[in-house]
Amino acid sequence: MCFRIELYYYLPYNSIDDVIIQYDIPLKKIEVSIAIPEYYYYNVKQKGYISYDISNESKNKKINISSKSVSGGPVRKTAFSTSSIDYKVNITYINESNIPALKKEPYVNNMDNYRGIASYDLASIKWPNETIKYYSQTWKDIAKNIFKSDKFGGELKKNSHLKGDILILKSENSTLSEKVGNALQFVKSKIKWNGTYGEYPEKGLRKAFKEGSGNIGDINLTLVAVLRELGLDANPVLLSTRNNGVPLFPTAKGINYVIAHVKTSDGYILLDASEKYSLPLRTMNWQGVIIKKEGSVGYVSLENSATAKEDSILNYKISEDGFIEGMNRVKYENLYSIDYRNKKAILTEDDLISNIEESNDDIEIINFRLSNKDNIAKPIVEMYSFEREDGAEIIGDKMYLKPLLFIAMDENPFKIDSREYPVDFGTPWRESINVIIEIPEGFKIESLPENMGTGLRDETGKFIFSVKELGNKIQISSLLEINRAVISADYYTDLKEFFKQVVAKQTEQIILSRI
Repeated sequence: MCFRIELYYYLPYNSIDDVIIQYDIPLKKIEVSIAIPEYYYYNVKQKGYISYDISNESKNKKINISSKSVSGGPVRKTAFSTSSIDYKVNITYINESNIPALKKEPYVNNMDNYRGIASYDLASIKWPNETIKYYSQTWKDIAKNIFKSDKFGGELKKNSHLKGDILILKSENSTLSEKVGNALQFVKSKIKWNGTYGEYPEKGLRKAFKEGSGNIGDINLTLVAVLRELGLDANPVLLSTRNNGVPLFPTAKGINYVIAHVKTSDGYILLDASEKYSLPLRTMNWQGVIIKKEGSVGYVSLENSATAKEDSILNYKISEDGFIEGMNRVKYENLYSIDYRNKKAILTEDDLISNIEESNDDIEIINFRLSNKDNIAKPIVEMYSFEREDGAEIIGDKMYLKPLLFIAMDENPFKIDSREYPVDFGTPWRESINVIIEIPEGFKIESLPENMGTGLRDETGKFIFSVKELGNKIQISSLLEINRAVISADYYTDLKEFFKQVVAKQTEQIILSRI
């Protein structure tokens, strides 16, 4: 496929859309030319993992201006005159051939972070006979411009509609923890998220509060206002969500969301009142810019350092015809519990059971219990009894069984030979599985998987698998840990081999034979 793109910015446009150089399909050739009057100066940045050349030239242009004048008196006369303005046009050219398709890979926070793109950001405007006007150059400049806007800093001052509720909240709160928790729940109960992002309020704080719905700006700036009224050191944090990409250089396009920051004696707390339970994964992206009351700025890391945990305790017994019945208890902590609450806890119990049955080799769940669904201070705990026909395969006098059943990782997520982009898991994580298997009467253990321990360099991850024979029972322990949220592509070959070993070991069979 061939593309030709010509963009002429002769009018006073203050922004130029990103120019996409790389697509999801390969391009035989792409030609781009962008003409910008000399009065506008843009910073041009290249993004992505492909290289391409940008060339420039200037051309002289002329604007002809026609005017007319009418003289008074008994006989009105009209006179026409023509003048001209000479100026230069700066033209950027991008001409490339055989551009590869953007290769999609698993565990990438946003593929557009790695797409070949030429990004234009307005730096200054200089009209003839006027002083130069500078635009966003640093994150500090961008944040201050947003803060000065009546739609942002001005809205934070409009809190008279909150006064009555603030008096009640003040009477109910004493500790910092209580103030933060009650303020968060108050805003959540008063304004529901309409699904729209934005660092600026969509309706305005007063109207969103009255109507009971608003965008991210409406909700979280209201939260900041409430926290401040309660006497806390609270400020808004500007950020780019994961689906908006990581802004590699200062640009207003790199801001599309706002959350709340509360300073404490031990550090700080980040809050988002748009979600029912906790700070969502979409906000955990690089760093945020804190805008303080006086207009100064600071920075806060948005990387999730708390390890997400999934711990399973599986107990089951096998009958002589391969029928399996048992119980599974799964505990989810940190980001795993947040993800569970946001995606699954809203389902009915019947839907939850169906979801587990369908995604786990069509087991049949007999009893189901979910604990701590709404108590965000505690982990989610899922417990259920299950049965499965033909859980073990019988051939002659032997029985073959994958001991981790439906919990095993049975497919390597990393299949391609090489990788260009970092692997982004979103958070460090750990999956622990402990299994007790009761073998049927009339059978003995013929073969068990061997113990195994392996790891990734620089303590990036580890996998430990151990098996013990305890009379007529088999005890298995599997521990898989990844200690970094983001892993460099330099580790990809090792990571691929690491997960290959995990899959092979977790799906390795136990062999039982008749006595």
